[in-house]
Amino acid sequence: MSDRWRFVESNSDGDLWLRNPSELTACIEIESGGVAGQRVRRRLMIATRGWLEKHLLGVRDSTSGPLWAGIPSLVVVPNATGNELRRYVDRVVTDGGIDDYSTVVR
Repeated sequence: MSDRWRFVESNSDGDLWLRNPSELTACIEIESGGVAGQRVRRRLMIATRGWLEKHLLGVRDSTSGPLWAGIPSLVVVPNATGNELRRYVDRVVTDGGIDDYSTVVR
């Protein structure tokens, strides 16, 4: 069985991200095969390059901006919207390596 992903938030929140990816991030959950046939669920934050650049540029050594940026398990994909953005997430899930960047859901 291939890995499957879904938005952790509601589908309407996921659709909002697909339309505004430079302003928002999305959290997805991936279900994949684990050891001894057990299914493993993992969570991952997805952001576009534009979102990341915007937020990292906000970190500066001054009183007018944040002094740090906390970024949880994160994968950055190229700037896109809609179905093109969905295809990028599909590739992230199917190309592998998710174990290195995601958090296990227990």
